[in-house]
Amino acid sequence: MIIVSLSSGHKRYREIAKSIPNITFRMLSKELKELEMNKLVTRTAHDETPVLIEYEITDYCKTLWPMLGEAP
Repeated sequence: MIIVSLSSGHKRYREIAKSIPNITFRMLSKELKELEMNKLVTRTAHDETPVLIEYEITDYCKTLWPMLGEAP
């Protein structure tokens, strides 16, 4: 569901959380870290105050669309 949420473009953590019903912040953090570790999601921290962190799917992740049965 995180990948589907990010398919429309980059999003901030809270935007992802709002788009997925009943996901806890702890579970979302865990899953985002795992997706990042597996090179499916990139995390970008912008040097602002407060720090702006955005998540985006990678090109590698986009190659998985046929297997996921979703259109980008």
